Amino acid sequence: MPINTVAPELDDVAESELRAERIVRMLDDPRTPPLRIVPDAELAAAQSAREARKSTSMALLKALRDNRPDNAAKIFGLKSTTDLRRAAPKAANDNAPVYPGIVSSRDFVAGFVPPDYHVDHVAQAGFIYSVTAMTGTGKTAVMLLIAALTALGGTLGDHEVRKGRVL
Repeated sequence: MPINTVAPELDDVAESELRAERIVRMLDDPRTPPLRIVPDAELAAAQSAREARKSTSMALLKALRDNRPDNAAKIFGLKSTTDLRRAAPKAANDNAPVYPGIVSSRDFVAGFVPPDYHVDHVAQAGFIYSVTAMTGTGKTAVMLLIAALTALGGTLGDHEVRKGRVL
């Protein structure tokens, strides 16, 4: 993997010696990729190619910003904007929203299933809950109490706890 380095002229001798020591350490390191000296002509060609890509990108952005899709199509070598639209990929799904219109209240509540509570009005059966609080506030004690009330049946204050198996 070639690395191109250009060393600027150094004003201070001490700074140049320090930089030389760093380069020697870097070359001694087995993790350093191989270095390659690049001729000026090759470096200039790479820089001009990079500038050409940059100017093309800037022209495309300017054409899109100025709302000139014809110019954007020409940058891609297309004849018109219809070719540009044709070249654009189609969506992979057809998730068009389907609006049902006005629904009667009977149809609206037809599929309603009332909640099935494990602890009345607190925790529904069949859901996963997370109990979070600071350390030492009694999370484990509360969950052990709910587990015991589930195994034995009972109430937690005003809330009835459904009897069931505890793991």
